[in-house]
Amino acid sequence: MGLRIFRRVKVAPGITLNVSKSGFSTSIGPRGAKVTLGHGRVRRTVGLPGTGVFYTTTAELDSGKGVEPDSTGRRRPGGLRRWIVGGAVALIALTWVGSLGGGSGTPAPSLPAQQANAFVAASPQPNAATTPTASATPKATATATPKPTAKPSPKPTAKSTPRPAAMTVRITSVTSPAYRNSYASVTAETSARANCSIEVDYASGPSHAAGLGSKTSSSTGSVSWTWKIGGNTTKGSWPIYVTCSRSGQEATASTAFRVV
Repeated sequence: MGLRIFRRVKVAPGITLNVSKSGFSTSIGPRGAKVTLGHGRVRRTVGLPGTGVFYTTTAELDSGKGVEPDSTGRRRPGGLRRWIVGGAVALIALTWVGSLGGGSGTPAPSLPAQQANAFVAASPQPNAATTPTASATPKATATATPKPTAKPSPKPTAKSTPRPAAMTVRITSVTSPAYRNSYASVTAETSARANCSIEVDYASGPSHAAGLGSKTSSSTGSVSWTWKIGGNTTKGSWPIYVTCSRSGQEATASTAFRVV
């Protein structure tokens, strides 16, 4: 079996860019109503998800110029149109820091100094041997009251909100090879209680088999799907995509299985 390269890149909601060994293609639309452009063709697929009922039409983008028949006799378009769709995501962060000012103290007035006057009393006694001496009142000493020191109020610390863990999806098992008219299964691991969907692409387009609807992962993050492969399914290696989302985050994992 030859080497098969297939990669799907989600550009925007409902728009994916498909990369394979044969070139680029673009899928536009939700599940059940997709238009795929690439390889010189436009493929329209309309169906009811989960019922297995779908309708697909294919038209050539080129008018036939530069078209040569291949080994099976079918005409293969020679031109290739590239479709590029871009998107941008903006992240807004808000930070709030508050501060509180500190108060100031008011000094207490100092006490004034006081001084007592001295009085001298003398009695007019004649022939007094001695004259009494006036006594002096001691001076009062003023004491200065110390000024209180103003203490600044502490600033509140901004609390950072913890970031949620990054969303991941990992496919742990897939039935390969699988046979026509038999059942195939896929098991994946992701975050607990995440919303998950699966897409299985055949040559005719995405499969709408019963069992391929959206599911919610278990409390341990496990999720699985089982579906029946139709008897007319084209043999070969076909891609499988598992996409899970939770809390605004989304992740996709891909693998491939072989139908024999």
